[in-house]
Amino acid sequence: MQLTQLAIAGLIPGMVSALVCCDGDDLSIVATTTEAPTKATVTIPTPTMSGIIDGCEGYDKVVEGDICDTVAKRNGISTSQLRTWNSIDSLCSNLWLDYYVCVDGPGPVPIYPGTVANCEVYYRIYDRDTTCAAVCALVGITLEELVAMNPNLEYHCPNLTRLVGNRICVGV
Repeated sequence: MQLTQLAIAGLIPGMVSALVCCDGDDLSIVATTTEAPTKATVTIPTPTMSGIIDGCEGYDKVVEGDICDTVAKRNGISTSQLRTWNSIDSLCSNLWLDYYVCVDGPGPVPIYPGTVANCEVYYRIYDRDTTCAAVCALVGITLEELVAMNPNLEYHCPNLTRLVGNRICVGV
C-alpha cells in the first residue's frame, strides 16, 4: 500500500486550495478557500520630525543625550541614512528631543552576503556611492576595515554600483 499526496496551492486570493490524498482505493480531498493577504500598516507615532521620507517603515524616539550617531547605531543604520530619511542637517543640530525619527527607510534593505555576524552598524549603498573609498570617507573607516567586515567585497570594490540598495557593515 503506497501513500501518495498531491497539494494544489491556492495562489490566487479567493481560489480554492486542495489537498488530495490517496491510499490504495481510498481518496480524500480537503479544500479551503484562501484569503487575500493583507499588507501590514505602519503606525506613525507622534510627534515626528518634520521632513521625514515618505514610506518610512520604522521609527525611534529621540531621548535625552541622543546625537545622530547614537540613534543610528541603536537602530543598525548609518548616520547618513538617518540624516537622509529625516532631513537632518550635517551637524545634527535639528534632531529634536522627544520626537520620533525614521530609522527604517522605504522598502526592504537586504544585507550584503558575507557580512560579518557581529556587525553593529550598517550603511545602505545608494546610487551616489560609486566606490568603496567614497563610502569609507563618509563613514570614517579605512578600506581595509570595510573589506574585513564585508569579506565578499572585492578589494577595490569595482562592482559597488551593482550593490545599490544593499546594506554593508561599517562598524563592529
